[in-house]
Amino acid sequence: MSTDDKEKGEQWTPSYVLSTDDQVESDYVSGDCLPKEHILRSISDSKSDNNHRDAEQYNGYLESRKQCVCDIYDEIQKLISHSDIKEKLEEELSIDQFCDLSAVIGRHKEELMETGCPIVVTGETSAGKSSFINLLIGCKLLPYSVLSCTSNICRIRNRQEKALHVVDEHDTVTKLSLPPNIDTETMNEKLQEYVNPDDDQDCYKYVDIDWPIPILQDDAVIVDTPGIGTNSKLTSCLLDYLPKAIALIYVIKSNNAGGLQNDRLLKIFEVQRESKYVYKLDPNRAIFVCNMWDQISKKEENKVSAYIGQELKKCWPNFKEDQMFKLSAKKESKKIFANGPETGSESFKRILQRIIEMIHLGLEYKISSHLRWQDDFIKQVLRRIVRRITFSMKTEEEQIKIKRDVGEMFKKLKQKTKELKVQCKVTEEAKNKCTLISERLHAHLKSKETVSRIFMWSIKELPEYSQFDEIEYKARQMIIGRISDETSEWCQRNEIYNKELTDMFNAECRLIEEERQKIKDFLPCGVLSFDWEFKTHHDTINDNTHIPLFTKQEKIVLAVTFPLLLPLIVGAGIIALPIGAAFGLRTIIREKIRIRDYSTKKLKYMMNWTNEVLNEYNKDAIYKIISETYMKDFLERVKSVCEIVIPQQIEADEKYFSKFKNDTRSSNLIGKQCKPLENLCKAILGKVMLTLIDIEFCGNQIADGNIKNLKEMTGIGHGQFSDVRQVELKIDDKWEKAAVKTIRKPLHTAHSYAQLIEVENWRKLTHPNIVKLYGVGIKYSTQKKTFLQIFMEYCEDTLKDVVMKKREPLPCSRFRNISECISSWEFYVNIMCDVCQGLDHIHSREMVHKDLKLANILIKNGKAKIANVGMATEEISIQGFFTSSPSTMAPEIFQGKVKETSMDIYSVGIILWEMWYGRPGYTFPSRKNTEEYTYIARNITELSDFVINGNRPDFDVKFQPHRNLKFLMNICWNENPMDRPTAEFVLNKLRKMK
Repeated sequence: MSTDDKEKGEQWTPSYVLSTDDQVESDYVSGDCLPKEHILRSISDSKSDNNHRDAEQYNGYLESRKQCVCDIYDEIQKLISHSDIKEKLEEELSIDQFCDLSAVIGRHKEELMETGCPIVVTGETSAGKSSFINLLIGCKLLPYSVLSCTSNICRIRNRQEKALHVVDEHDTVTKLSLPPNIDTETMNEKLQEYVNPDDDQDCYKYVDIDWPIPILQDDAVIVDTPGIGTNSKLTSCLLDYLPKAIALIYVIKSNNAGGLQNDRLLKIFEVQRESKYVYKLDPNRAIFVCNMWDQISKKEENKVSAYIGQELKKCWPNFKEDQMFKLSAKKESKKIFANGPETGSESFKRILQRIIEMIHLGLEYKISSHLRWQDDFIKQVLRRIVRRITFSMKTEEEQIKIKRDVGEMFKKLKQKTKELKVQCKVTEEAKNKCTLISERLHAHLKSKETVSRIFMWSIKELPEYSQFDEIEYKARQMIIGRISDETSEWCQRNEIYNKELTDMFNAECRLIEEERQKIKDFLPCGVLSFDWEFKTHHDTINDNTHIPLFTKQEKIVLAVTFPLLLPLIVGAGIIALPIGAAFGLRTIIREKIRIRDYSTKKLKYMMNWTNEVLNEYNKDAIYKIISETYMKDFLERVKSVCEIVIPQQIEADEKYFSKFKNDTRSSNLIGKQCKPLENLCKAILGKVMLTLIDIEFCGNQIADGNIKNLKEMTGIGHGQFSDVRQVELKIDDKWEKAAVKTIRKPLHTAHSYAQLIEVENWRKLTHPNIVKLYGVGIKYSTQKKTFLQIFMEYCEDTLKDVVMKKREPLPCSRFRNISECISSWEFYVNIMCDVCQGLDHIHSREMVHKDLKLANILIKNGKAKIANVGMATEEISIQGFFTSSPSTMAPEIFQGKVKETSMDIYSVGIILWEMWYGRPGYTFPSRKNTEEYTYIARNITELSDFVINGNRPDFDVKFQPHRNLKFLMNICWNENPMDRPTAEFVLNKLRKMK
């Protein structure tokens, strides 16, 4: 693509000698078709697809990757124990969210190495969850109950030796004695005592069951949980378990008006955001089982299926149709219990296949989540080290001014924080809103239309049990379910998400954020905010150019943004089932009379119970529930933001700034002392990136038929560190020309960071005027060494070749005025506008190109595209070493100062000159009417002195640029970086020149 061919007189361009040991072989390894996002997977023949791996080999592979990640945690532990980190950075890193860093890392290691793979099963009230789990197990192991759900959380593990343990609230484990060779029926009876205990029996935190389950791997655990909202204690246990889940199975009651209580699904993701765990449940690793599908009539199937799908799209991120399955667990069980799982329906077989896929993906994602945490943490440390250097390189006068101004800003910031605590209007507004919601919801529940729907019962759906109390309990439960559905629908229809409260609170905080942003702008590279939330590798790159005041904490104000769970909470206090009471003879007789009476007057009883339950939902009861739960929680969270979160972040900023203010070391000494830390951070990051590639690209190969001309690739160019060749790739079923850059140095720990950071940075930059990244590959040599390959958009020429070799069109300097060179002038302005648009995008991502030159600007179909963007921001070390081309380098780079966007603008000024005259900067024509030129400097030292002393390329007396263009060049290469314009400013000026 871009070449670094030596031009006459460029004596400072270093050469790179390729050692024999590092020779890249010509045999390319191919791999899988490109996904639509054009991110290639590993081109590796060393691993086959997950589905075809031997289970033992695959488990061994995962264990080795986990151990690798664990070793990286050990290296991070050593890093934070380094004297300079402990003395100068540990307090800053700890104060925000980490507290004791060593303890956090220790907890993460424990989480990583946990062997269990929980598959959490939860769902709707009375959706047949236990029946479905029994179907998975292959026998009727779990007992059914008239209760709404399981009363304890059951964990079922695949073990050949059968066992039963109970875990109490203090995590004390008790092994229960079982008869030898216990059968399913006996185990079912035994479990009844512990899974659904009577009121006077002990309740346990977990019931652990060991039982042979053929479909599960040894580490997989089925976690049978109650539905969210059943009661606060069980809900808490469930939500605590969810972040650890490898997969989630949500059972829906199909015949219950679509059977979806989407407020409960929303709650799953609220608790995930608050979780302390690194690993989070990926929404793609969830399936929704529409149980009791046999109760849906054939003519209603499509309608019900579409309705459930629509509801899931509303409340489940990235929901896809293939995540929803339909079956009848009880009907399916009859076949499978009698004849084995191979006799199951196609729907059941697809569920089993999906569970296996989710387990594999979940295990790999768990490892990659920890790697991304490590990557994020080390980058935070590295940025702080670099920022310390940046500040030390300021002049004494600049440092004094920054210290004074920032000190004043902190005073103002603290005062605004005090005012916020005193004058927080959002609390009053929240109370008013809850009153309004209570009144409106009460009016809705008592409206004629709603009451009519709630009272619409048919005899067929009314409960039938042997005890009257059981009948009443089930009936009231059904009534509450109906009221719950009405409430949820009302909340959604009226958009009861309280976004205005969030907006109001953010508005009150905006002044604080603005003040803090001013401090960020004053300090070199800005004050750092932490956001340790994980994004999956499926996520797109977010624009992080503006760091908000609240990172993880900003969701605190969302406490009342989810649909209300009022019916679930109120219902828990309305009904109780007195199972286990002693029955005398009279009681039994009376019981039979009541049941007989009920059997003849079912609708009358149901109407009476419905009326009683609905009367419980009066205005005061609804408001009380809101004020004692959601309102209380909301106010406590707002208070936490005002009194803890904001002051903590300001304190962290102050401590961070004080380190700059009180550091008296010279910039050279700071650089010398920090260089080993920088190298250590980059070495760790290199290991993290390599392991991530191994995990995330594993098993995704590019098919031989989707890459052409790998054996006889056309050479495009040879840079200092790589070779670039032309290939053809099949992208979205179309063949496109592409370029593949093969790095000459092997991809191992010593060089992995420098190579892989290029890809990582490039992925963040997508723009029409930036060369597109298609993906990466790994090439294997005959010496079993690996080499990084970068697949990118193919362009016909470099701007350097067009301007200085082909000279089509001729440079504008060859003409007396613009009217004589319209095509040359249009080419000049259009190309430079393209360059400025691409550069503005790079700068908007707070990145610096650092090596902007004609050779790194490519031409495709008459449009300019900036190349080598991946090396932006990372190639200059904290001690100011440079690798860019001296002819376009700003004076501050020669002086060893740290990169800033203004250095790219200096390069734009030189490129404007080179485009005009058609020759490199700092040259003069050797003879009249020839294309030959001579450099004014014989080497880099002479050029450095020349530039630092304020000299710039000369404007030839004959055919100079017009006044406006000349002015633009001069301000771009201004000696003072602060006086140089932005890329957007240059772009607007050029557009006016058209």
